[in-house]
Amino acid sequence: MAPTQECEFGSSFTSQEFRSAVEATNPDQGSMKHVEDDGGPSFKRRRSGDKAAVNLPHQKPEPCVDDKQRKQCWHHQIRALSKSNLGAEYDYVYDDNVGYVISVERARLLREFSLTRKQADAIQDHQGAKSMLSAHELRSNLLSHPSIWDLNAPNHPTLVMNGKIVLNQKSDNAPLFQLSLQPTRKECKPSRVERRFGCDRVLTLKVPSLTDNLPAHLTGQKEALASAFIDWITKPLKVFGRAWCAFHVDDIVKKIEKKRILDACETWKLTLFALDGDGITEPLSHFGFLNWMIDFRENGSQPVCKAHARIDLNVSRTLQTISFQPTQIRPIDDIQANGEIEDARFEDRDPMFRERPRKVLNPSEVMTDGCARISVGAALLIRERLGIDECPAVFQARINGHKGIWHVSAAYDTLECDHRDVWIELRHSQRKIVPRAEDLDPSQCEKDRWSFDVNEWSRTPKPSVLYKDFIPILRDRHVPRDALAGIAAKSTTSYIEEWQDAMSDPAKLALLRHQRFGWSESRQKNGNLGLPKKHDTRVQILMDEAGYMPTECAALAESLERLQEMDLQRERRLCEFPCLESTMVFGIADPHGVLEPGKVHLSLSRPLTDERTKKSFVMFAGTDVLVARHPAIRGSDIQKVSCICHPQLAHLKDVIVMPSRGQIPLAAKLQGGDYDGDKFWVCADERLVGPFLNAPLLEPCGMDFFDIRQEKRKLKDIVPDELFGTNEHVEAWLKIVLPFAFRPQTLGIITNYCNELQYSRNNFLDAGFLLAVDLHDLIIDAAKNGYLFDQADFAAFLRKHRNTCPERSRLRERAYLKNLKAVKFERDPQSESKQQTLRSVLGQAQERGRRSKHILDDLLFNIINPLFLEHLEQFRKTYVIPAQEISKEPDLEYVLTLIDPHLVDAELKQLNEQLATAFDKWKLVFHSCKNRDKLLGECIELYNCIQPTATDNPVWRYRPGPTAPTTWDCFIVAVLARHHYGKKKKFMVTVAHEVVCYLKSQSESGKRVVDRIRSIKKPKKPTDWDQFDAEYILPEDPVDSDFDLDYDEEVFDALDL
Repeated sequence: MAPTQECEFGSSFTSQEFRSAVEATNPDQGSMKHVEDDGGPSFKRRRSGDKAAVNLPHQKPEPCVDDKQRKQCWHHQIRALSKSNLGAEYDYVYDDNVGYVISVERARLLREFSLTRKQADAIQDHQGAKSMLSAHELRSNLLSHPSIWDLNAPNHPTLVMNGKIVLNQKSDNAPLFQLSLQPTRKECKPSRVERRFGCDRVLTLKVPSLTDNLPAHLTGQKEALASAFIDWITKPLKVFGRAWCAFHVDDIVKKIEKKRILDACETWKLTLFALDGDGITEPLSHFGFLNWMIDFRENGSQPVCKAHARIDLNVSRTLQTISFQPTQIRPIDDIQANGEIEDARFEDRDPMFRERPRKVLNPSEVMTDGCARISVGAALLIRERLGIDECPAVFQARINGHKGIWHVSAAYDTLECDHRDVWIELRHSQRKIVPRAEDLDPSQCEKDRWSFDVNEWSRTPKPSVLYKDFIPILRDRHVPRDALAGIAAKSTTSYIEEWQDAMSDPAKLALLRHQRFGWSESRQKNGNLGLPKKHDTRVQILMDEAGYMPTECAALAESLERLQEMDLQRERRLCEFPCLESTMVFGIADPHGVLEPGKVHLSLSRPLTDERTKKSFVMFAGTDVLVARHPAIRGSDIQKVSCICHPQLAHLKDVIVMPSRGQIPLAAKLQGGDYDGDKFWVCADERLVGPFLNAPLLEPCGMDFFDIRQEKRKLKDIVPDELFGTNEHVEAWLKIVLPFAFRPQTLGIITNYCNELQYSRNNFLDAGFLLAVDLHDLIIDAAKNGYLFDQADFAAFLRKHRNTCPERSRLRERAYLKNLKAVKFERDPQSESKQQTLRSVLGQAQERGRRSKHILDDLLFNIINPLFLEHLEQFRKTYVIPAQEISKEPDLEYVLTLIDPHLVDAELKQLNEQLATAFDKWKLVFHSCKNRDKLLGECIELYNCIQPTATDNPVWRYRPGPTAPTTWDCFIVAVLARHHYGKKKKFMVTVAHEVVCYLKSQSESGKRVVDRIRSIKKPKKPTDWDQFDAEYILPEDPVDSDFDLDYDEEVFDALDL
């Protein structure tokens, strides 16, 4: 297959460009060649010394170009990349007295805050850095800078360094890439590498896209840039007095995390390790470090891409617990399928399934993939090290190249000696890296090699939700429309009632805001621009600090209205409906073989309880249940089984135990799941379970059908024998696998196509949909398996199968998705376009008043939207309009009764004249989009410049408290409230919100609200580092390839099919 559509490396990289990048970065170590054999398309290692060019099928041979000549055509910045040093722009000086991390932090502060060298050298630790900056002449600006707060941490052994690589946008003599350091931060879950060698030897860098937002002088050299970049990072880099090697690449997940939005240009996360240099007492070679993670000789038979994916085990962030002795390790075999007939009680007998070939089952199928036992004695020690009170039935963990789920061997209160002893079982399916031989010898084993590093453990389950992607499958599996509509209507009504109930009680409203938006205790100030723009911060100020209720303040009512719109829109996009009789739990295979096919065990430690209604669901045992993994895409991804409570499994609480008997694991039926950490949705709601019928498993198409190419070389085969175990071996390996790591993933595109096709055909047995889903299941682990199938290949696949898999332009647009995406809450200040509020979108007549053929359209347009619109309209009538019509506010005018009337009359005329000037500027603020902030700042400055005529009168300068406003400040607000409140109340609240809040909070009505809210708030945390840790530290991206994905629907828009 020869792709003809251009797809660039980074965001759209063609098969040919990808192979060219591999060839360019590995010209001497052998390359990959596409051949056809009985096993289908594959990449095979070229014979040593074979310098022939790579010819693709249906493609003319390319002329052989000397590597030196080819590089001469590159831009001078790209040619110079191999010799550039990151961080050269920083004034770094190593100081052995403070260590490497503080030395680097000094260099960062020198550059970022223009400190002198003397000031920087005075920093001895992180606390000293904060103390020094507090006395700095720029204190007011520095202390509000988010990068300062990480300096509030004490000296901690897990302080990690991170930064980002910035692309130079100018065609000059400056390096192509520059380093931008980020504040060091404390890491509570260090990786295995960081624990072994120290966190100061790991540097994480965010890397920009190599194709998007490139400067004009590089747009025609994307392939050259990709090739040069990969060649650059495969060799040790010199950064801050150390030699660093890049060894791990991961995608940056684009999502909002606690008020922080990742830069859209940051595409990859590159992890580097310090081999040698300043402060290093245990230097390592490039090979020595990677060989420590993956023993090359023991793992030489692993495919190169899969071996590189196993590095995740050493990079993933975990909690270290106990270390086992080699004598406590019990290797065991996996349980295989016994051929017992699968349960067919709930199978759909529709004749349409007879026309489709059933899945061919493997007689040696592994039934316990990823799970094994751990002794109670070991579990008790692990529980103690974790510092938890509960007694988990399972732990998700990593241990010396193994990963998966370990479940306790017996009840925690058992008295049997074997169970009270300390041991752990390791199944073959859990082994991802073959341990080195000395790991089995207690006298030679490295310390902590057998450390049990916990990623997660089973917890008391909570009620789950009915997920959006389950709804079309349920409808296809004979669940009535009315049942789904009833669940949606009840859930939506309950959600609305929470807002309605909270509006009359400030404490309830504060709690609801906390649940939906979180407390804004450490809110960022708005500089000199008055009342903050963020609506949640506005509500906090006007309600929590001032004591207003919605009907008393138009600005508060309008912000609450907008918060509700944002919250309701979030609910619309999620389209998830709470379901009390459902939960999400870890899954394991039956270790004793007591469960028959079609039966599962699930025993709850506590009933599931709805926090709002206080209703409870006691047990799943004795009922039929639905089980699934989220997300689901096939009709067979939800299965109906019978749930029991088996005596031999009674100690396994809060975890679903699936049968190890039969022909295929139940987990494998659910989107190809396994038992190495997958969580399963279990539902006993009779409205969904009763009418549900299982769709049988169908035989999928394989790799050959889709022309998926694969890198099949082994780790031991990529270099001649004389180079095995050398730095050259490592560099050859990285040059092969890094192009795969940096290759854009097509999984999101294919997933969205499957959803588009299912929506258009509304048939889970459609031939085109089944083909697309088969492709989706193969591409899930593309990088790990070395699959090469990019956007151009996908476009070629659609052209080849256009009769069954039409291009996107021929598919019907999803009406529900168009309606969801129509709401835009944020508007670019430079844009003149009008934003659509939720109310305007809900009011659209599109698809309303009739039942759509697709269930998601039906639920959104006929149930959710009308209910939300009715609620918003009622809220506006009840709170917003009455608040806007208020013409007086006595609480703000009260100060006038305390001032001598003659003094008031003497100031009033000039004050009104000065206010008129500010009013004129205020009018301009709302007639400008581009300069609104600037004009608002000028307006506030004019307001703040208003002074009394009798400036020497002590009455005007009097402050009742150290943080209270002056009498003059209160007088201006009182005048505004009495004489201008009807038309200028927004002006008053915006430019003088601090004075307004003070006056209102001192009133009787304001005190009642403030005291009520304070009574339900927890005490604020001490001003230490941990307070800021929660706000600024981003969680590590999941390591497993089977974690729940939430694909951005707009990712498909990048592909023009």
